[in-house]
Amino acid sequence: MVLSPLEVFSLLKKDEIFLQWKKNHPQCYLSHFFLPLLPDFVPRGNWEIGFFNPEDEKITIFALLEKGDFAIKPADEVFKEKATRIEELKMDSVKVGFEQVQQAFAENGAELFPQEVLGNGFLTLQCLSGVTRWNVNFMTQTFKFAQLQVDAESGDIIGHGLINFIDRVQKGKSSG
Repeated sequence: MVLSPLEVFSLLKKDEIFLQWKKNHPQCYLSHFFLPLLPDFVPRGNWEIGFFNPEDEKITIFALLEKGDFAIKPADEVFKEKATRIEELKMDSVKVGFEQVQQAFAENGAELFPQEVLGNGFLTLQCLSGVTRWNVNFMTQTFKFAQLQVDAESGDIIGHGLINFIDRVQKGKSSG
């Protein structure tokens, strides 16, 4: 069974590395959860939790380790368009869990992406445009991301599409 983001966040808030880091970085806020996935929606790693620093616009990642403690990754640049604002993720708005998102993709993925063969992917939980959402992304054999967005409060599908990976990488480079 996959730990929920709420369970992982509870573990993180007790972790000594995080507590020390948070004392030195009170301006940083929770921005996202990230989980790598196999094509059948089975995790191929552990949760990573991102904290955004609005002062330098960098993200620090805390990676859950097998024993339940965390490793901290150095602060790094954010992969986003310049005009995009990194919003705070408020955990009290997350009512829909991993299993419901997995079920939504199982029930709708083949219909939404009938021509695509899915490879590895990832799952993120974040707030975009004021909506807390799960983003499911799988790389396809045609170098596209098959993406499904699920509202984290209601469980409704709020978006889907195929995103050309090559265009996305070039757009990211050109926007800085």
